[in-house]
Amino acid sequence: MLLVDVAAAALSINAAIRLTPDRREWLVFGVLVACVLIYTEVSRPIEREWRALTDTPHLDVHAIWVFASVLTLPPGLAAVAIVICYGYRQLRVDGRLTYREVFGISSAIIASFAAKLLLTLLGQEQFLGSRDLRSFVVVVAAAVVFLALGAVLTAVVAPGSVDYAHEAASVGLGVLAAWALTAWPPAILLIIGVTLVLHRSVLIRQLRETARSDGKTGLLKPDAWHSAASTALGRDANASLLMIDVDHFKRVNDQHGHLVGDTVLRTVAQTLKAEVRAGDLVGRYGGDEFVVFLSDTTGADAMAMAERIRRSVVRTVSQSIVDISVSIGVAARGGHNLDDLLHAADVALYEAKGGGRNRSAMSTA
Repeated sequence: MLLVDVAAAALSINAAIRLTPDRREWLVFGVLVACVLIYTEVSRPIEREWRALTDTPHLDVHAIWVFASVLTLPPGLAAVAIVICYGYRQLRVDGRLTYREVFGISSAIIASFAAKLLLTLLGQEQFLGSRDLRSFVVVVAAAVVFLALGAVLTAVVAPGSVDYAHEAASVGLGVLAAWALTAWPPAILLIIGVTLVLHRSVLIRQLRETARSDGKTGLLKPDAWHSAASTALGRDANASLLMIDVDHFKRVNDQHGHLVGDTVLRTVAQTLKAEVRAGDLVGRYGGDEFVVFLSDTTGADAMAMAERIRRSVVRTVSQSIVDISVSIGVAARGGHNLDDLLHAADVALYEAKGGGRNRSAMSTA
């Protein structure tokens, strides 16, 4: 990580030494910095609401201004713009600049230099709002380099944290911002407005997901699962249900601690999601209990699914954490409503546990 910071600093210093911006470039730099300051101040309430839910920014829309600087500014000025962009946001939202944020700034600088190098090699160093197909392809190629290198570097400190779709959308808006800066500067205000709306919509979506999802496993909470399963059952005459209980889970907590217990729950949850179909509903129903609604599934198919899940949990969890198994109760609809189906699966679960655990049992109700 230190190597990335040193490389970014060396590239920036070298570019700054050779920097000879003209009046137009200083003007574009000033407008971009103004956009960063304005957007950061206006979006602070959104970022603070998000930080109440998680410790990472949910949508790095500043990639808009960063990539716009790559297209419109010489490398030295672009590096300064990137430092201002991320540094100012972090100081205004969190009040401090962490080593992780410094690494993020360095990663953005290196990605921007790589994209700028490609633009230069392909004869597109000056972005003047060109409209021919070749220019478009070159800019898209530079965007791909910027995104790919940034994702690789970010994965060093925060694997899986990048929302690639939103990052790509931000870079796409960055192209439009660069075009506005070179052809019609007032249009940049429209981009700020559109970005704020997108920023807010992502927060609202995340709040909804947080309200529905269990924080420990990421599965549906009981109320959310029950509501979704009731709706699905109303249109599915051939559905089944699995009720899954982790065997001797209290013993795991007592012997290995709650952190290991939480890891077991997360791994079981991930295994369940990996084994079922995309349209099936998986929820956490209690401390160590899970439920799965299987749409368009007969009792025999549900039993086969239960056995596959049971074997997969034993194989996955026991190999990576501690020896663990699950017992599974299976119930097929047969005219039952959801509560009756849950009761039947619960009875079958107790039959499985009473039969020695680490097995599946089919309801006879």
